[in-house]
Amino acid sequence: MAKRKMQVDFTGVDVFLEQLKALGEGAAQKATENALKATQAYIAKQAEQAMKKHEPPIGKYGTHTTDKAIIKDYPVEWTQTTASIAVGFDLENDGMPSLYLMHGTELNGQPHIKEDAELYDAVYGSKTRREVHKLQKAEFEKIFETWR
Repeated sequence: MAKRKMQVDFTGVDVFLEQLKALGEGAAQKATENALKATQAYIAKQAEQAMKKHEPPIGKYGTHTTDKAIIKDYPVEWTQTTASIAVGFDLENDGMPSLYLMHGTELNGQPHIKEDAELYDAVYGSKTRREVHKLQKAEFEKIFETWR
């Protein structure tokens, strides 16, 4: 399971919930799930692009197992009023090397593998967070457009 999750928390958004209730049963849940699935897809695409330089061609040394560990289709999990979805790499299914690539490694106190800021930013970076915010906002605006 991935260590990092993106989430949408509705605590304290009473006016917004009232508008969603006016839309009908399940509108809030549908909008939330669509927003989180769009988030997951965006981060998966960014991670795939950043991983291209790390994997040799498939063959003797290139298995692309870390590429396959990019989370693309995990379900949305609900805990009361909070929804979350896994993003990034599935650490239990060959995603562990992504941590070494993102953070780098040391051997005898000397850098062995240099950290990859591009890969780190693809999952955790501020640009990614801004884009995710825009994606999630757009998904909620779609719901309100159908209501008007």
